[in-house]
Amino acid sequence: MMVWVKFDVNNQPATGANVIHSELMQNGMSETQIRNRFSSEVPAGEIKRIMPGVVNGIYVWQVYYNDDTHNYYRFYRFSNGEQVDLVYTVPNS
Repeated sequence: MMVWVKFDVNNQPATGANVIHSELMQNGMSETQIRNRFSSEVPAGEIKRIMPGVVNGIYVWQVYYNDDTHNYYRFYRFSNGEQVDLVYTVPNS
């Protein structure tokens, strides 16, 4: 089972209704499936971390990776593995 927990502005678990969302793993994509999809789409990308997240109200796998020039976040829907049309570039310091 995959579980998403909402956090408040103080980075503490939120309280109230609808703060926890869960899905059975068989109803979505596994981390391995997302790794494979990412590797075929971004062959030069080196995955640093994959974790569950929420983007624009969509439950996703967030992939943090590097391509030798920048770090990025790319998001894939948990439900079907489709890429959410967002890629965030992390500025170089």
